[in-house]
Amino acid sequence: MFYYPQLFWVWAMRILFLFFIFIGVCFTQLTPYKQVFRTTSVYTGMTLFTGAQDKNKLMYFASTKGLLRFDGTEWQLVYASDYLIRSMDYDKNTHRMYLGLENDFGFVDLNTNTYTSLASKLKTPFRGYIWSTYVVGSKVYFASSFTIFVHNETALKTIRSKTSLSTLKNVGNRLVTNVAGKGLAYISGDSLKTFLGGELFASNKSPHFQMLQVNEQSFFILAPKDGLYLYKDKQIKKIDSELSKRSKDHFFYFSTKIDSNRYMFAENGKTYRIVNSEGQLIYSIENTESAFGLFTDSDGDVWSTQVNQVTHYQFSSPTHYLDKNLGYIFYTDYIKDHVVFLTQSGVYYLNTTTYSLKQEKRISGQLTNIKVVDGKLFILSDTGLYETTLKSVKHISKHRALKLFKSENNHLYIIGRNKATIVGKSSDGWKEIGRFSTNKRIIQHIVQNKKGQTLLSTLDGKLYTLSIVGNEATTEKIGFLPIDLNKGDLSLPEGKNTYIYINLFDNGFYIVQNDSVFKYSESENTFLVDRTLKSRFGETLSSIYEDNEHNLFLSKKPYTRKVFWVDKTTDRFQFDPFYENIIENRNSLTSFQNRYSVYGSDYNHLLALVDRAQIPKSPKPLHVYVNRIFANEDSVLFSSYKKKKTGSLDIESHLNTLTFSYATYRYSRTDAILYQYRLVNSSEENAEWSDWNKEHVVTFHKLDPGAYVFQVRAKDVYDTHSEIEDVAFRIERPWFLSSSMFVVYFLCFAGIVYGCTLFWNRRLIAKTKALECIVEERTLTISKQNEALQQTDRIKSTFFANVSHEFRTPLTLILSPTEQLLKSEQDAEKKQQLQTIHINGKRLLKHVNQLLDITKIDSGEITLNYTHISVDDLITRCIASFETFAKTKHISVRTSIQPIHFPCDIEKMDDVITNLLGNALKFTPEYGTIDLHLVQDEKNALHLTIKDSGIGIKKDEIDRIFDRYFQGSTDEIGTGIGLSLVKDFVELHGGTISVSSEEGKGATFKIYIPYKQLVVSDVKEPESIPVVSDNTPKAQRPLLLLVEDNTELASYISNALADRFRICIAKDVKEGLTLAKEKVPDIILSDVMMPKMDGIALTNEIKTHMLTAHVPLVLLTAKADIEDKLSGLRIGADDYIAKPFHLEELIVRLENLLENRNRLHEKYQKGDRSLSSKGEESSLSEIDRTFLENAKSLVDQHLSNSDYSPDQFCSDLAVSRTQLYRKLKALTGLSPTLFIRNHRLSRAADYLLEGEMNITEISIRVGFKNMSYFTRSFKEVYSIPPKEYAKQHQHV
Repeated sequence: MFYYPQLFWVWAMRILFLFFIFIGVCFTQLTPYKQVFRTTSVYTGMTLFTGAQDKNKLMYFASTKGLLRFDGTEWQLVYASDYLIRSMDYDKNTHRMYLGLENDFGFVDLNTNTYTSLASKLKTPFRGYIWSTYVVGSKVYFASSFTIFVHNETALKTIRSKTSLSTLKNVGNRLVTNVAGKGLAYISGDSLKTFLGGELFASNKSPHFQMLQVNEQSFFILAPKDGLYLYKDKQIKKIDSELSKRSKDHFFYFSTKIDSNRYMFAENGKTYRIVNSEGQLIYSIENTESAFGLFTDSDGDVWSTQVNQVTHYQFSSPTHYLDKNLGYIFYTDYIKDHVVFLTQSGVYYLNTTTYSLKQEKRISGQLTNIKVVDGKLFILSDTGLYETTLKSVKHISKHRALKLFKSENNHLYIIGRNKATIVGKSSDGWKEIGRFSTNKRIIQHIVQNKKGQTLLSTLDGKLYTLSIVGNEATTEKIGFLPIDLNKGDLSLPEGKNTYIYINLFDNGFYIVQNDSVFKYSESENTFLVDRTLKSRFGETLSSIYEDNEHNLFLSKKPYTRKVFWVDKTTDRFQFDPFYENIIENRNSLTSFQNRYSVYGSDYNHLLALVDRAQIPKSPKPLHVYVNRIFANEDSVLFSSYKKKKTGSLDIESHLNTLTFSYATYRYSRTDAILYQYRLVNSSEENAEWSDWNKEHVVTFHKLDPGAYVFQVRAKDVYDTHSEIEDVAFRIERPWFLSSSMFVVYFLCFAGIVYGCTLFWNRRLIAKTKALECIVEERTLTISKQNEALQQTDRIKSTFFANVSHEFRTPLTLILSPTEQLLKSEQDAEKKQQLQTIHINGKRLLKHVNQLLDITKIDSGEITLNYTHISVDDLITRCIASFETFAKTKHISVRTSIQPIHFPCDIEKMDDVITNLLGNALKFTPEYGTIDLHLVQDEKNALHLTIKDSGIGIKKDEIDRIFDRYFQGSTDEIGTGIGLSLVKDFVELHGGTISVSSEEGKGATFKIYIPYKQLVVSDVKEPESIPVVSDNTPKAQRPLLLLVEDNTELASYISNALADRFRICIAKDVKEGLTLAKEKVPDIILSDVMMPKMDGIALTNEIKTHMLTAHVPLVLLTAKADIEDKLSGLRIGADDYIAKPFHLEELIVRLENLLENRNRLHEKYQKGDRSLSSKGEESSLSEIDRTFLENAKSLVDQHLSNSDYSPDQFCSDLAVSRTQLYRKLKALTGLSPTLFIRNHRLSRAADYLLEGEMNITEISIRVGFKNMSYFTRSFKEVYSIPPKEYAKQHQHV
């Protein structure tokens, strides 16, 4: 009985043939189909160690030269290494290949082919080999002889052993090694733990332990010199097997699991021993080259790495081969657990029980055929017919026997060349009962159906029917009748060697000829066209054959060498690529046990064994990929190994010789994969496909510019076609054929024509060029002069800005004290003098501001701050400000003003009106008149006219009146910038200003400003200045840090604020930062413009330091523009005050900032439940909010720990107790102890509202040991006891 426990190849490859030649015995075996892929296209003298496969099914191999990639057709060196790569593993999540090298380990990013060393992170350089590399989950393990390195994305850890480790093995995601002196161990966390019973191997110091997983609960252990063991159910048991015996004298360096019942161990590098799941030897494979590693891919095939090559064993195929070539196989048959086959060297018996092979040597002559009839084996030779068993031989007939046929009435037809002898079985044995001749026609084929109908064909294309009358047939009773083909549909060529095969199918006789099927008609005695089989099996049916078990095999056009086995129950075609040439050598095909077939294959004329149950129901999908595109055979334009193609490739014109490399990423029968390609351009959309061929590279030479699409497709040995893979690209035109160059060519041609036409006028052209040179030189001179003027203007603007700043500081020291003295002075004469000082100080400030405005206008930095104003009110206020001056000169100011609300910049508009009105008053003599007229037109535009009866403007000066620094020929002294600013401000509003005048009769200025529809970003809200009072005792006054480099201003501010603040003064930013961190003031007042570091840098340091981020900071500066204010506020300043400032304004702003902080303190002191929303805390900086959130989180973590102390609180926050005290006191007004207490009470209030615990439970939950202390503290914060608090708030 043929034994096949799971898959056919299991029994097939288990066969260890005993080849008996008399007493001589030799061994042979069965092997899968194998292919050798050599790496010499990349490097020679290279040793390959191990393999891995990525998610795209590309193969990678570690070698002495680096990391190699193989796609089934082409090798590529992905990463060249100075050190040999000994191990590797692939991580599909990151698309990385982790490598274990000599003196290094790391990974290659397969998206970029770049290597990253992980060993470089070690403090001590690694020296040695990484023998094993495994990716398990999110961790990667690199194992050397004494150390295992464990890597994840955040850390690199080590597991060290004092004694040597065997090669680390991955057994079902459990990493196992043998530790010398300790025994078999596995990695658990960051250490090695010994298996129960693992000490069995403690004395074995060999590094070559092999471990292979059998299932989730068990794995094999092949211990050098000790034998094969099985770990199962937490026990280690030795297996009595051939492998255990051989391990005593042989080394097993490598191993791999093929599938659930096949496990491969490499003995001495050249012999592969395959055992089943019980550890028993199934079969062996001999290899001429030494292996340096084994790897099983995703298809279940095994790769053996060697020197300069890898060998691919296709274990996934249902077909395996006898590894010994015994010559061409003519016939096969099956009898009593033996496959019998006839070759050029004789008849052989393959025992499927003992797996022995014996040659038949007892029959003389040339053996011509074999046939099993009724359980008897008949061997034919030129000396006659023999009935044989393994023990005896009986000579039945001495007539020459070439073929044997058994009829339905148990007669044997012994067919010679052109004669046949019929023998029958009687009680006396076999005897001749008749003979017939074909008249020198060579008998080719004879077949009989179950009805007894017999047909015969001869080699010259003739067909006959044969009949025997009665059971005791004699020669006279044999009917031999030619079949008349003339009246039928079958036409056969006459002549020598016309091979005709008669197919027997469902008791019918069929001949497949010239793509047609014909069936024998008994009534017509001829062959007629039959449509039954064509309709059943397809129009391309080319041949059909039914074997001894009535299995149907057929071939189809145009793939006549590809044979399909037909499942008769479903009529489904199943195809195995190794089932080739069966139809041509159908006599070598024998089936048995309704599952298995043997036949003589074309593969080195080896005997093939097929498990039909393992033939794929449907072929695997086939894909073809364009791997790389080369330009001019060296430049890589595209590589799909690194990235997927998107869109079209643009290729420069000189790179127009393109080579395309493509592959299917298939590794089985790559010699049978065929490709077809075509190149489609815009002018040839229906380009023809190339012929099918095996080349995986194609080159197109000297492509013309234009758009192209390269298309390729593939088909495999199953005749499965891939989808079309295409790559779109465009060859750019060369520069000399570009559109722009055609324009150049035209211009050149036109230039030549033009030059020829004007050749006679060359002297004039020369003069023109000379003139152009002069113009160019003068242009360059003017450009340099203009640049010099611009530089001078920049220097002037910088000078004005610095002078204005220097003016503002002393003005502050003049105006602020004057304002204070005016309030307190009672003496009228002194008060008049003070007012004079104040008025002139204001006038000087106005001139300073005008200088600053000029600077900003010149630099383009000035902007308008729009707001809706009452223009008539503004004019009225301006007139009122000049009322005293007008009365002094007895000037009458008359107005005609409409109430108008208009969007504009109020400061700039005030300057415009004030300048014009001031000039009118200045140049109007006593008892004169000034008229102001204000209207708004139908488009809401503003029209303002100011007319005076003054001295007027000279006619030659009117055009220059708005020029900057221009002063007319009058006796009045001015700066010459007032009207210039007026014009700039009006134009900034999008308006215009004009002047008309007649000397001696006054001047009229007219202003037009269009209406502007404001958006939100245009509108600036006016600032409000709250006023507060300070009743704080002197001892408790807040500490103010003043940072000011001007000693006089610092002294003035210090004296003015001394009755409200405790003051410390820093002369520069560096000293200010030191004092701020040491004293942690309540508020900081700093100038902006200071040497070395300015107030902006100070603000940045203060607001980003944890100790001082909460301190309010006010900036003082001479830069009074709104943009300057915003720049200061954006970097974190709490307020911004321009010089010169009002002292009362400064005091109010400082006190408001402190008052805001005091309100936050009160919230915390009442319990921070009121801060659950972000209302009050929103005024804090991000650093302070984060600090408070961390502090609260720490209290929450230790909420029930009543022993959680302020010291522990400081330690957890990583600050000193003094720093924590200052910080919390400044932010919340609470000490650390009260902060912890109040936060506990806040959580207690939350629990009271939930109502799920009683008060005692809550007090314990929030860390209060003493109930009375809890109640007293709660009442202190919330003003009522806990019980009352719960009643009041639970009803809300």
